[in-house]
Amino acid sequence: MLSEELITEKGQNSEIGTFNAIDELSQAGIMIVDEETHEIIYVNKKTENMISQDRNSIIGKLCHEYICADVLGKCPFLDSKKENSENILLDWNGQQIPILKNTVRATVDGRKCIIDSFMDLTEMKKQDAEIRKSEDYLRDFFDNASDLIQQVDENGNIIRVNNAWCRKMGYTENEALQLNIRDIILPEHYEECMKKFKAIRFGKNYPEIETVFVCKDGSEIVLIGSINGRFENDNFVCSRGIFHDITERKKAEEILLAEKENNEKYLKIAGVLIVALDILGNVTL
Repeated sequence: MLSEELITEKGQNSEIGTFNAIDELSQAGIMIVDEETHEIIYVNKKTENMISQDRNSIIGKLCHEYICADVLGKCPFLDSKKENSENILLDWNGQQIPILKNTVRATVDGRKCIIDSFMDLTEMKKQDAEIRKSEDYLRDFFDNASDLIQQVDENGNIIRVNNAWCRKMGYTENEALQLNIRDIILPEHYEECMKKFKAIRFGKNYPEIETVFVCKDGSEIVLIGSINGRFENDNFVCSRGIFHDITERKKAEEILLAEKENNEKYLKIAGVLIVALDILGNVTL
């Protein structure tokens, strides 16, 4: 980008020839415009490439044909004193090219001029769009996941939860963000969970962990999931946990276990009776 320091009051560095000399070195597009007529008097090679026209076809035209076309009849720099701004450059076919534009005033070959230097933001905009797309995808996954997802800071404060977490736990999101993990972990599990939480802060991951949360209404849910830490520049930011509700599965397992124990008792009793009949009645099987 250009700055006024590059242009002396005497105009020694503002000659068109000087710009031509540094043309090949410039990574920015440069356009010099007559301040009074708004006529383009110079563009560099980079600008030619961006507009896809040779400079002889561009020079002599009004700047509004290529830049600041949305404010025809006004000059954002002269009228609003905007030295730095995002804008649109139009190529020869009217296609829009997003740019970051820097503007200064100078005297060039005895003429009062506006010098625009600008960088093409097309690739950056594409990257931003991809990032936003990824963020939207992750946000959609986070909000609509069936498992409970939570993030907890170094002090144990809950800083983020998803919709499934709120539904299962019975809290609104605002209520959840006022909680500490000590408020939701079953007291009998708290000490063990805090040991694991401390280990996570120092980089340990738990790919499988089982615990019990206490809901807002006092009911308990059994969860299995994974927890790891998020770090920035080697500094712990928060823990990230994803949990699956296995309460019903645990109940079913307890019922099956009870039935198994009962069956084993019945088999033992039946075995004693069979042996007794065998002795008394001399019955063999």
